[in-house]
Amino acid sequence: MMESHLAGRVSSRISRSVLVLAVAVLCLTASSCPGIYDVHDRDRDLEVIWPRNGATLRDEELFRVRLRGRSLDDYEVYWSVDDSPERRMLNDRETGRREKVYLVDTWFWDWGGRGPYTVRFTAEDDRGRTIARRTVRVYVR
Repeated sequence: MMESHLAGRVSSRISRSVLVLAVAVLCLTASSCPGIYDVHDRDRDLEVIWPRNGATLRDEELFRVRLRGRSLDDYEVYWSVDDSPERRMLNDRETGRREKVYLVDTWFWDWGGRGPYTVRFTAEDDRGRTIARRTVRVYVR
């Protein structure tokens, strides 16, 4: 009786191990597990035009980014400061530049004094997969 119970436990562990291995193999392909692939593809580099790393921001600032090698309609960019909720940036169609923009009011950025504050930009493709990320540290007046 004890042998059959032990054999059942071993069989159960082997089954779980095989399942874990199968899931791991599936997750090695980008199409099976969104977000698990190299996000530093050089021809699709996320360029943070403003703010630059180390910049001092004052009142309202226009955040500007672009993803090299992609049309504006092919991706979305979200920004956040110090782990706050992400906000979707908009396509800049008025100036003729191929950039994503967001007018940010830094007046209320006071929880960290003058800073530094960490601003994170995340670009996603049309399936919601992360394709690039950049982080800059800024200060406020």
